[in-house]
Amino acid sequence: MSSQSVSPAPTGEAKIRKPSSEAVHGHVYFRAALLLGFILSLSIGARIWWVKYKVTEIEGEGANYARMAENISLGKGWLGMQGHLQLFYPPLFPLLVAKTYPLVHDAEIAGRLVSILFGSLLIFPIFFLARELYGERAGYLAALCVALHPVLVGISAGVYSESTYLFFLFLAFYLGIRAARKQDFKWAIASGTSVGLAYLARSEALLAACFLAGLVLVLGYKNRFKAILVAACLVAACGVLAAPYVWFLKSETGQFRLEAKSSDNFTYGKMRLAGVPWEQAFRQIDDNLQPVGLAMRTDLDVLKTTRFSLPVTLRFVKLAAHDNGRYLVHDLLEETASGGFVLVGLIAIGLFASPWNLSRALQEAAIILFLMLLFLPLLTLVTYWNTRYVLAFLLIAIIWAANGAVALSEWCGETLVRIRTGRPLKEFGQIFVATFAVLAMLLVAWSGISHVENLRSGDPALKAAGLYIKEWLASGEVVMDTDNLIAYYSGGAYRPVPYASESTALRYIDAEKVRVLVIREQNAETSNPYYAGWISKGIPDPAFSLVGSIPSQEYGRILIYRRR
Repeated sequence: MSSQSVSPAPTGEAKIRKPSSEAVHGHVYFRAALLLGFILSLSIGARIWWVKYKVTEIEGEGANYARMAENISLGKGWLGMQGHLQLFYPPLFPLLVAKTYPLVHDAEIAGRLVSILFGSLLIFPIFFLARELYGERAGYLAALCVALHPVLVGISAGVYSESTYLFFLFLAFYLGIRAARKQDFKWAIASGTSVGLAYLARSEALLAACFLAGLVLVLGYKNRFKAILVAACLVAACGVLAAPYVWFLKSETGQFRLEAKSSDNFTYGKMRLAGVPWEQAFRQIDDNLQPVGLAMRTDLDVLKTTRFSLPVTLRFVKLAAHDNGRYLVHDLLEETASGGFVLVGLIAIGLFASPWNLSRALQEAAIILFLMLLFLPLLTLVTYWNTRYVLAFLLIAIIWAANGAVALSEWCGETLVRIRTGRPLKEFGQIFVATFAVLAMLLVAWSGISHVENLRSGDPALKAAGLYIKEWLASGEVVMDTDNLIAYYSGGAYRPVPYASESTALRYIDAEKVRVLVIREQNAETSNPYYAGWISKGIPDPAFSLVGSIPSQEYGRILIYRRR
């Protein structure tokens, strides 16, 4: 019986080994880090470019945030542009700006740095959320869209709280989905913490806490007791962060409140429903110099005197649902700056390119429910709309569109296979089509940014006027104007031009010890009956003299009157 011998492998011949799982995972993580690092650099660069070339002055709301942050940093308290206690703005964003202020000694720059930081970092929660819902490719494409979308770039280059709010809100959404699917306490606590931080940036985030806790309970129906505990951890983590702000509102107002802005919205909407023009609703004073308009009153006064009414609230909901729903659809799906027809087409492909199973149907239903909850705060806004209200909806639309770009690229890849091309060409075709689809949407969006009010360049004359006044204005002295930008740059306290008779307005100016009165030659922001006369003839008060006239692209001339 002959035996078979096994010859040893030749000396020096390498054995073929499969890469270890650690090596595969390390390669995947390294590639992800490179791609996300590149997208992050694009995100930061786009926002810095916007600040350098598209920004001329601070925004009206941004001026309030910046002055509030400056006062906090200097130990003066939670005081805004008018020198009153600010209660309508949640604390996180102004606190972050206040902490940044000592580094740059300029509240506007500090505010923009905070917004740029969180606006740039927003790519990460959007990447993880899109990857969790639709896969890794959709995650990268969605992150790229967030990095370069002009609406998101422009808003996150401004002194607004939206970037901070959206970062924590969508981080909480992703973490909450993970907590619900895994029924894991660590994910739940992380999600609740993120929701709590989002709440401290914008109070409506509490709705997301309710939604995510409910999602945990629904997906954990097989083990209800554990699901209840996981949901409780999420809510408790949120509550721990929310409690100090709730206590602050209680101590300042004497009322248990979870937020403060609804009183302002309700009072304004009630006046508008009664036929009061917007300027009167904001700036009216009565013959006894008592403030009537919201801008003339303190936040505390509005909070303590507002009485909610169910019939009026129902009228709010009906009108706001109609008007704001229409505005939302227009700005999101019809406005070129959002992405126009390319965005709509990619959303349709992403949602309907393939049939849904039960899991997909439940997933999309959860997303739609999340969007419905985000719409609820808009039901408190009557006859008022702002592009920033669209941002959260735009981010979901971007995730859907990214999935659509992936579906389109897969169709292209399968088509190339069917016409007998090689694998490299298939992969190249998929990458090319997906990238082209996203870039086409971004190109359309960039072509339409001039139509978006929040993204238009301002008038540099306003900043110039404020800095001119600052040269001789003492700190804390009152500057009166139809908006707060000149007052901000002057370093003064702001008072709106009152809506009243001329004699009452003059008495109010004297009572408020107005040091500087700014008159804009062409001013569409006021219909005051006396204002036109003050433009042509000057202020009928010998205590005021004209000390400056600054040419303006938007207002013709900015006339600066100083009290002797």
